[in-house]
Amino acid sequence: MTSKSRSIWAILALVLLMGTTGAFAQQLLDPTTLTKYIDPLPQPAIRTPTGNLDGYPLYDVYLRAANQKMHSQLDSTTVFTFDGGTPASTFLVQENHPIFVRYHNDLPYHHMLAVDTTIHIMAGMGWGDKSRFVAHLHGGDVPSAFDGWCMNTIDPGQQTTYWYPNSQQAATLWYHDHSCGITRLNAYAGIAGFYLIIDPYERSLNMPAGAYELGIAVQDRQFYQNGQLFYPALWVPEFFGDVSLVNGVIWPKLEVEPRKYRIHMLNGCDDRYLSMRLLQSDSLGTVAPDSAGGPAFYMVGTEQGLVSNTVVLNNPFSRVTDPNSPRLLLGPGDRRDLIIDFAGKQGQYFLMHNNASAPFNGTYPPNPENPLPELFLVHVKDTSVVDPYTIPMHPRQQPVYDTAAAVISRDIVMEEVHDSLGNPMMVMLNGEGFMDPCSEFPILGTTEIWKYINTTVDMHPMHMHLVNFQIVDKTPFNVDTFMLTHRVVFTGPAEMAEPQEIGRRDMVNCPPGYVTRVITSTFNRTGKYVYHCHILAHEENDMMRPFEVVDGGGSDQQVAANPFDLQLRSNGPNPFRSQTKISFAVPYRQNARLSVYDVTGREIKTLVAGAVDAGPRQFAWDGTNAHGAHVAAGVYMYKLVTELGSRTGRLTLVQ
Repeated sequence: MTSKSRSIWAILALVLLMGTTGAFAQQLLDPTTLTKYIDPLPQPAIRTPTGNLDGYPLYDVYLRAANQKMHSQLDSTTVFTFDGGTPASTFLVQENHPIFVRYHNDLPYHHMLAVDTTIHIMAGMGWGDKSRFVAHLHGGDVPSAFDGWCMNTIDPGQQTTYWYPNSQQAATLWYHDHSCGITRLNAYAGIAGFYLIIDPYERSLNMPAGAYELGIAVQDRQFYQNGQLFYPALWVPEFFGDVSLVNGVIWPKLEVEPRKYRIHMLNGCDDRYLSMRLLQSDSLGTVAPDSAGGPAFYMVGTEQGLVSNTVVLNNPFSRVTDPNSPRLLLGPGDRRDLIIDFAGKQGQYFLMHNNASAPFNGTYPPNPENPLPELFLVHVKDTSVVDPYTIPMHPRQQPVYDTAAAVISRDIVMEEVHDSLGNPMMVMLNGEGFMDPCSEFPILGTTEIWKYINTTVDMHPMHMHLVNFQIVDKTPFNVDTFMLTHRVVFTGPAEMAEPQEIGRRDMVNCPPGYVTRVITSTFNRTGKYVYHCHILAHEENDMMRPFEVVDGGGSDQQVAANPFDLQLRSNGPNPFRSQTKISFAVPYRQNARLSVYDVTGREIKTLVAGAVDAGPRQFAWDGTNAHGAHVAAGVYMYKLVTELGSRTGRLTLVQ
């Protein structure tokens, strides 16, 4: 979106906010009045289980409003949190060790920020300004019922239990809210935390651990003078804060020893891209024009696991010849697994610097728009240490996904919708929004190629739930020709992914005027999921679409069943004459209802209604209705409804 359009929307939102809340009496904070780098950069605690459920660890997580001191020169800030702090305590879990998480919504009934109920995804829902919540484990391979479908929110005073199988290799995930229409508000208010999956192989690599393994979440915020958060009352295409908030502290200082540190880096901003590197500075964070680059970033992992070959970023020896390419680029919601070696840097200071414009289009102008160059300061203690840790140069051999194995290639067109004056109204995918009918139905056990066709002027960080993927290539095309004819005319050769983009991903940066191709991992679970832009203002209005993974038959041979899933398997035989058997499995004892319907949705017969024990179950249908009379030949549907969600299937009765 153009800068002019953004400015009009931002001014309008600010005026309306002040006009309706009396905010003229409360002035916005001038960030230059705060002294930078006087507060330490804290580390979130590691969560511990609060009990067990069906033999698995249970974690109780309480959503609460809290007051948090974000700068020693600023009054405490009201925030929404998991368990009283932002970022929340970190989950540290092992691969293939499932857990239950019970979320308790103890937030105030009315949201702490103004809720715009006019955006498309909110229209007619009657939610008002309730502090709704639904959990999403970002990057998690989880059943559909626990993925955080944005309609499945709980209100204040309610609770819900989620099951996370952790059936994936070591990776840097995070957990946050995914409520329809207020995801951006809940994230901005503070509801987020790290979720780290570890495995024995990853822990055997002798990378920094314990006190030398850090989680760092970088965010941008804007404040009133009294320390409270400012956010526009009306939807705007993007909103960019004017202060850096790192692990819940404004412009903090990180004290390190002259040794290696492993850092799980998260861009937790709602809408801002970050292009990061360390630059040598003084104790005030001032960088001299001829300042040397700081220590290199050794990227050992992407957001979905370790990489095959470590990528060196922020290399001080390449600063003069190529100042931009070695930077670490993170879109909103993206993560990287880094090792930084501060050996030999005793007594020195380094500024974590950002040179990305906001909004970001993939270029680096000398005077970036809405800049936030200073993120946090690093000070290396003047001491001597013994460092036993190493940097693996080939952390984990990852397979390359075969594009020839993809069963389909899907086009996903990104486009902006404007009013008659050219002001942005919403951003859409294939001309549709979240509430429009689902149009993508991947088949269980298959892989696909998705092509993101970006007709906008922004970079979009696209995120897919359930699967991971690998970037195939990015190719420039003629946007004007496409908008007139809907034909893709390429204007240059395909460009391979940058080294820092290679690996298992759940986020991909889609530059404007490019077709970005990705190939997914196997769709290994049935059910409804979503894909969306992770610029949260875009996601909510209305750059998010559902997809539903369906069982195309034969999936038992294609995908290994997970005993902890809610599973509804294909009936057999199908078609059938006298009797067919329908199988399903639940991970723990619960109420279930299995019914057969005709194609008009009329219930024909209920096969089970009541409590069922954990494990596989099988029920037969003999082609009769509830009164025992035989029904006509034709197509019928069967539906399983449990506490974990619902599943449907199709069967054919023949004469």
